[in-house]
Formats: sequence, C-alpha cells, structure tokens
Amino acid sequence: MSTAVPSDPVVIALLAKLTADLPPGYGVFDAEGPENPATAVPYVVLYADPGLGDGAPLSPNRELTMTFSVRCIGSIPQQSRKAGDRVRASLDQAVLPNVGGRRVSIWQTHATPITRDDSLAPDVLFEHLLVFGLRSTL
Repeated sequence: MSTAVPSDPVVIALLAKLTADLPPGYGVFDAEGPENPATAVPYVVLYADPGLGDGAPLSPNRELTMTFSVRCIGSIPQQSRKAGDRVRASLDQAVLPNVGGRRVSIWQTHATPITRDDSLAPDVLFEHLLVFGLRSTL
C-alpha cells in the first residue's frame, strides 16, 4: 500500500531554488511576507497548496500534483515586473531532479497584471502574481 506523497519537501526545494536564483537583496518568503513590507522590497512570497495524490492507492508510484503562486512585490511597477521575470526564469519549465528521491517538473499556468497596493499608506507597493503547476514523480 502506498502512502501520500508529502508536499513539504517540494515547497522547501522551491524556496531554495528561488533563494539561489534571485539576486542578493531579494527576500524569499513562505506564505507570509516580511514584517515591514515597505522596507523589504523587492521580495517574493510563495503560496503552495498541499497537492493532490494521483495514481492507484496500492501503487508505490503515486504522483503529487500541486499548484502554487508567487507574489512578486516591488516599490515601483518595473521592480515588480523584474521580480516576476526572474521568478519565471527560475521556475518556468524547471525540473528539480531529486526532491525526496522524486523528480519535480514545473510549468507556469497563469499570471495577473501588476496591481497597486495602497494599504500601507503612505507607502505604495506593486504586485505581480504568477501561478505555476508541478508534478512530482518517481
């Protein structure tokens, strides 16, 4: 009988890849932004779902399919867009060959236009949201 494929090693690997691929000075956060967003830009926040198991319940070759989004935050639109370009370069069509003994394939599924966030008045931030899918297989 197989067990559920854990999502946490995949999330840890995604955070490590973003941290390694983004330039110094870019913050990378897991599901929660920095305490003081206005002074931390540029930064990205990864939001991952727990995933869905796929395959026969008695098969040891179960797969994990997940979606996750990355918020790319900047103090001006260009900074947010540049962060989005760097995230996309890091993750779109990436393959992580060994995450808990499994192979992870990633693809981009959606992007939203840059939006302005005035909630930190008087500071203004700009957000670019990218959405990805992934599959973890043996």
